[in-house]
Order: sequence, then structure tokens, then C-alpha cells
Amino acid sequence: MSIKSIARPLAFTLAIALLPDFSTAETLVGSNIDSRVYVAVEVSPAGIQSLMPEGWTSVPFPGGPFEGANLLLSLIDGVLEMSPEGAPLEPASRRAAVLVGLGKRDDALRMFVLRVMTTVPERDPYGVARAAEI
Repeated sequence: MSIKSIARPLAFTLAIALLPDFSTAETLVGSNIDSRVYVAVEVSPAGIQSLMPEGWTSVPFPGGPFEGANLLLSLIDGVLEMSPEGAPLEPASRRAAVLVGLGKRDDALRMFVLRVMTTVPERDPYGVARAAEI
């Protein structure tokens, strides 16, 4: 057996082993079963602007069923929320009213969760949750 016949498979195996593991690019944080209703409204741009992140400007939705609206109200009835392992969270259900806006900066457009009023405010992935009775 020559050194070349061993070196190539070894180099290939080493290269594959050293590639980044792209499966870890996303991490499951849980799953849920819920019902959602979206209501698109046009409100005072100044009111929304005060909730937008710095450097972003509130803009209306440019087309589709939300065209002209500058705020979405998402009503969420969370029937079952589970951990990454599939176990029900405590409490297992929640309700929320979520304000969502479209923002523009330079040539970028992005949707932002501006405020979450929820029965479980400690679950706050966006950092904008407030306790509410819904």
C-alpha cells in the first residue's frame, strides 16, 4: 500500500470531520398548538414609531391583504405550549395580544414584534412582553 492511497482518504475524512455542523445553526426552543387571528389596522404613525427600534422607521404594508395598514394585531389562543423535549410547559396554555409593525432602514424592510400583552409574561423571547388578563 502506498502513502498516496492512505493519505487521500485520510485527508478527505479529516476535512469532513472539521466542517462546521450546520445542524446546530438552529436550536429548537419549544413547540406549540395555537389559533391566531390577525387584524390589520391603520393607526397614527407617531404612536407606532415610539415602539420601533432606534434607526427604524414605521412604514405601511406595501401590498397584499394588509396593504396600507401600518400595524397588525395578532390575537393568539395558545392551547398547548411544550418544551424542546415535548413536555407541557407550566402553565401549558396562554393567551396573547401582539402588536406587529413593519419597519424600514435604508433599503431593508423588517417586521418587528413591538409589544406582547400576555397571560404568561415570563415567556418573553422578544423582550417586549407585559402581563395582561385576556
